[in-house]
Amino acid sequence: MNIARTAAFTRILTVLSATWTSLLAMLILYWQLRAWILTGDWSPVPISRALALAGLEHPAIDGANASWPQRQLGWFFDLPASGFLFAVAAILVAFAILVASIETNFSEPEE
Repeated sequence: MNIARTAAFTRILTVLSATWTSLLAMLILYWQLRAWILTGDWSPVPISRALALAGLEHPAIDGANASWPQRQLGWFFDLPASGFLFAVAAILVAFAILVASIETNFSEPEE
């Protein structure tokens, strides 16, 4: 019974997190589409720019003198923010489905 309650709570939190993550991704896409319609230029929003807009800066990475992990981190920060957020939301939905199955397995049968 306790595992079923914990799984239900986790499922609800996961679905809420996936919803908020999807809304943030859609907000970024809306901002890009609006700018594209108004100016005619597509403005990419990489993860580094989204973090900068949120007030979280990451150190600059010099591509010529960077080590392999630094280059990989730089590549990650260049990914599209909306695509990354949609991928995170999809992972959260998959986790919610897994937790729902755990909740079903551990719930008491109704009389």
